[in-house]
Amino acid sequence: MSGKLNLLKSITGAAAMLCALQSAQAETITVEGVYASRVDLPADVELVLIERFRGDLGQDLELDLTERLGDVYIRGEPYFDLITPYVLQGAVVEIEGNDGTVSTRPLVPDAQLRGTVRSE
Repeated sequence: MSGKLNLLKSITGAAAMLCALQSAQAETITVEGVYASRVDLPADVELVLIERFRGDLGQDLELDLTERLGDVYIRGEPYFDLITPYVLQGAVVEIEGNDGTVSTRPLVPDAQLRGTVRSE
């Protein structure tokens, strides 16, 4: 009788563990989106200039922003191109016209991040 009771306890414990694992999986969801809420077009921000953040915590925020934005992938491709002010200096974009002529213009980022972060 004791052997059957231990087997029953083992089966009950295994069933409880299986139910707990299934409920944990049921609560896990991956959400991926390209469009901002209530907008039918993706945000046109690809080239992001991250400038120096001033203040005693500025460098920490600058590094954290660079890491987080650098980890944004959509359909397996990095979404943002991150640059520093040093890269922007003297950078130009070549544009080919319909008639085959090539002109250049300065590289302009879609967004700039800068600021000051202080702790008290």
